[in-house]
Amino acid sequence: LKGSQISLNNSASMPGKSLSIKEQMINEGTLTAFPTYYELNKDKLLSSSSYAAALVAGNSRSGPQSWKTENGELLKKLEERLVNKI
Repeated sequence: LKGSQISLNNSASMPGKSLSIKEQMINEGTLTAFPTYYELNKDKLLSSSSYAAALVAGNSRSGPQSWKTENGELLKKLEERLVNKI
């Protein structure tokens, strides 16, 4: 989301796809550099919650276990709850 803080640093565990997306966003001017972080200056939709989590953290992350709803529910729990309703 616009205004999100993105890690300046990338660890060796960061997936290549997330690193490519981050480099593209820097080149496009979608990320603004600050002394200790990048800031996303417009909303960006990614195809994977895990790519998005890795992009923000600068290392490998599970999207379903990293993202939470406004109410604090993990994405993983939300997905499980919705699947169980089917």
